[in-house]
Amino acid sequence: MEYILSDQEIEREVQKNEAYYSVIELNDVLYLNNKLYRKVEALRGLHNLRTLYLNNNVLDRISGLDSCVNLIALYLNCNKISKIENLGCLTKLRILNLEDNNICAIENLENLTLLEDLNLSNNCLGSKGPAQISNLCRNEKLTILNIQNNTIEEDILKDLSELKDLSILYCMNNPMMSKCKNYRKLFVHTLKRLTFLDHKPQNKPSWNA
Repeated sequence: MEYILSDQEIEREVQKNEAYYSVIELNDVLYLNNKLYRKVEALRGLHNLRTLYLNNNVLDRISGLDSCVNLIALYLNCNKISKIENLGCLTKLRILNLEDNNICAIENLENLTLLEDLNLSNNCLGSKGPAQISNLCRNEKLTILNIQNNTIEEDILKDLSELKDLSILYCMNNPMMSKCKNYRKLFVHTLKRLTFLDHKPQNKPSWNA
């Protein structure tokens, strides 16, 4: 049996859960995680949706979300997604969780100019060429970036320095760390707004002092 997330499937989920409004369009949060969905069809009538949980399914690609134009938070962690795609319509997105997938490169996020929190930990970044951190240059509001537990080998410090609001960074357990002498000290010195690096706070004077 192929588990497909469709409008009809959402209606069934809403009707059997008293926590939801019976009128689908009124719901601003949907919990559709842990359902074994393999595919998302083009969803309609979700213009008021603000938060969508699709984590812990078996999705192999991102699709069907074009109508969710008011989404602020999208959780796609713990799936089998291999490429970042089809998110260009979600221009209000602030939180994107893609942890624990099969993603090899950062791409197709340039329209998400309000994005503040991006989680790409436990993926395959760097396994088939550069991780393409430079493609985040238009995500100027990004403050939290998690790229730990990947296979990134290239020097990413220059690209990270373009993210002027970056304050929390997780990048441990990548080959580049062993190549960069005193990487922690170097990162903290270069990334001026960094207050948290790899689960440790930074004790340094405020840049406003």
